[in-house]
Amino acid sequence: MIRIINAFIHPYRLPLQIPWRTARGEMCWREGVLLELRGSNGYVGWGECAPLPAAGSETLGEALAGLELMLQRLAGVDLAAAWELLPKTPAACCALESALLDLQAQESAVSITEQLGGERCSYLQVNAIGGDLLRGAELAAESALAGGFKLVKFKVGVAEPEQEAACLRQLNDRFGDRLAWRLDANGAWDKRQAARFVEQIDDLNIESLEEPLKQPEAQPLQELQARAPFPLALDESLPKLGMETALFFSAVRRWVLKPTVLGGPRSTQRWITTALAAGIKPVITTTLESAVGVAHCAQVAALLPDGIHGLATSGWYREDLARALPLQQGCLSLPARTGVGVAPHCKNKYRF
Repeated sequence: MIRIINAFIHPYRLPLQIPWRTARGEMCWREGVLLELRGSNGYVGWGECAPLPAAGSETLGEALAGLELMLQRLAGVDLAAAWELLPKTPAACCALESALLDLQAQESAVSITEQLGGERCSYLQVNAIGGDLLRGAELAAESALAGGFKLVKFKVGVAEPEQEAACLRQLNDRFGDRLAWRLDANGAWDKRQAARFVEQIDDLNIESLEEPLKQPEAQPLQELQARAPFPLALDESLPKLGMETALFFSAVRRWVLKPTVLGGPRSTQRWITTALAAGIKPVITTTLESAVGVAHCAQVAALLPDGIHGLATSGWYREDLARALPLQQGCLSLPARTGVGVAPHCKNKYRF
């Protein structure tokens, strides 16, 4: 039986190349914690706790409190018992789930995807990250084309709907025959604003629109979906609603699932299973984790190899904690190694 010999947490603060702007504010740094578990089998399991309250998780302070309490109980515990020590808050729980799966998968000589019951895959299609629609959208589209992407995700809801719709139409006139647009409003609009925006873009090459409403309610979303020829999606609303309530939002055709805010890979897998059974398309995205967290998200996304996932976020960092997964022709390459296949740089100045 594998036991946990030692457990450590390593706080980090990573600078973004440019600010990350959404309808909920601006972020220039990303803070979090890496969890390191050393097993009696000689392997090291890595997990990441990268809370983002705007996306539905706890605060960093709340996560650290849960992790520190957990550390006092982990040393000497076998892996089966360690699963009983999962913290109650989602980002902290994600860190322990991820690290335990990493240890188990290495012991079994499989990837985390295989440990979860899926099949190993070598690459995943991902969308390009365009950032704020009104800041450098044409340059982002040109870069996406050069990188072999088919889909670009933009943040909307940071300006008036008419202004953003006009910008998107101009972008679509130039690139719409070669690129599709995935949009995320982060709950920016009331019902009237969302309807105005949808009416002005309903003939464009829109792949989906996430979180259009400030207050997601079943009836308004159903009415908005009836106006829109493209899928509406729920993202940060999902952890607040809970799985059972989210299923009542029958008009929503897509769930955007973030392991950090849903409690980790196994928890996210339960959301995937529920979504597929209900005819809802699940997509896996990051919450701007480091390369370690992105690699864990990619292992979960590999359970859905036919999707286009939101995993190409490592390029937003000036420096990272580990080597980012290779990105080529709009596809993210997954490691051939067992477990998560990624470990932090030992001497990265942001690690400790």
